[in-house]
Amino acid sequence: MTLTQPEGEFHFSVATETTPGYLRYLPEFLENYYVLRAFRRVENIRRFNIGNQYYLVFTAYLSKSSEHIDVTIEASTERGRPIHVIISRSSPEISEELIKGIQENILLELQLFEDYARQYTLYLAYIPGQKISEQKYGRGILEKLFTDSMVNLFIIFIVVAVGTFALFNAVFGQELSLLLSPIVIVVSQLLVVAYSGRLIARTSDWRITKDRPEVKVLQYTLTEQEADILRKKHRKELPKIRKEIYDSTLATGKQITCENAHPIFTKYGIACTPQNLIVKTVNLYDLVSKACGTFNVPIPTIVVSNKMAANAAATGLSPKRGTMLVTTGAIVQLDENELFQIIGHEVSHLKGHDPVVLLFILSTEYMLRIYALSFFPSIAAIIQGVFFIYFIVLLGSIFFVGKFFEAKSDLEAAVYLNEPKVAANALRKIGFRRLISKGGISWSFLDWIRLDPHPPLSWRIKRLDEIENPSQIKHTFLKSVGDVFKGFLSSLT
Repeated sequence: MTLTQPEGEFHFSVATETTPGYLRYLPEFLENYYVLRAFRRVENIRRFNIGNQYYLVFTAYLSKSSEHIDVTIEASTERGRPIHVIISRSSPEISEELIKGIQENILLELQLFEDYARQYTLYLAYIPGQKISEQKYGRGILEKLFTDSMVNLFIIFIVVAVGTFALFNAVFGQELSLLLSPIVIVVSQLLVVAYSGRLIARTSDWRITKDRPEVKVLQYTLTEQEADILRKKHRKELPKIRKEIYDSTLATGKQITCENAHPIFTKYGIACTPQNLIVKTVNLYDLVSKACGTFNVPIPTIVVSNKMAANAAATGLSPKRGTMLVTTGAIVQLDENELFQIIGHEVSHLKGHDPVVLLFILSTEYMLRIYALSFFPSIAAIIQGVFFIYFIVLLGSIFFVGKFFEAKSDLEAAVYLNEPKVAANALRKIGFRRLISKGGISWSFLDWIRLDPHPPLSWRIKRLDEIENPSQIKHTFLKSVGDVFKGFLSSLT
């Protein structure tokens, strides 16, 4: 999203993933799902088009008085044109904060429109130069374990540690158990973290290299009838469709166009219309390489998971031995600059060795607890008496500490890449459903105490939006710790 403010007006533009042909439905969608629901009094609603430009125009009254805003939303079916919004206020007494709130809501509704369009969109991803048969299908449970700063995995380690101690105690006795179980648990944790990058790389769908740096995603918006035919008759044949298009285009040096792919589309009941087709090409290797160069770290292994959920993650002992994972959903939903910011966030995790630091914290707690049980009977009696409460507090503490590292990576990416507002836009797109359910940028006490290593999404977006001069930020981790505590305390009032 780009924002400008000519005198008396507020303008902003939004790049969209939706195919040009489908954008003609945007004015009707916004009228029905936003305008008529968001404002108590709306007048002069008009929908019309001038050539390839489709418009929604309306006047919304903000109170019982005559104060109002005039809004014009323009969508073009010309390829490459962003959605453009103009908001004019009837009086300077209408605050800019209120206008920004309306801008936020319109942006979220645009994301909802894109999400609606995805229901009728065929997505096929390719790595040019990589044989179609090389595709592997990822195991989601492993990706989930090794993402979110690996906090989920560390929580499992806690449970395993308790079970290991109980097992060793039963088999070897308490004295030998106290000696063996800490060593076994800590070594196993270190091995899993050390090989986490390789595990993710082996279970992902594609590997990106300097020789095969690009990801191409074919997006074709279907009619309701075409979508129905595809679901009912050809759902299991999507890999076959994908391969046939590849063989008739990229494999022979041709571009993916309706002209080149027409025979395949027709075979499966799809009348390929150029306005409904987009082929997005992203040089993922270049983006990761550029981010790593800015952070002055080696390039990790880069892999792609063929999933439509927008996400990116990094894991491993160090950048050189780490793995960067990006989903095709992130490639589709984010523009290159937004994707670059998300990649920068993950590079920050690798640069800071965050998985290793979290492992050290967890291992230290475990060793102290075990030796407290061994050498300090009075402390052992207290821990054993309130172990359930202790375990819950420990879980909450680990997730809360995880928030420090996520906030640090947000801030560090802002400092190194110098575009915090673009990063905020990326988070809006990734988490727009949560923002809509919250009614915009807001958070509560419950958002802070959830078993989630990320701070509340709204808080992260607001924090990034408020950064004006990233270069002045020093000690990103310490500032993030302070900011997280301030954000948490703000939710109590």
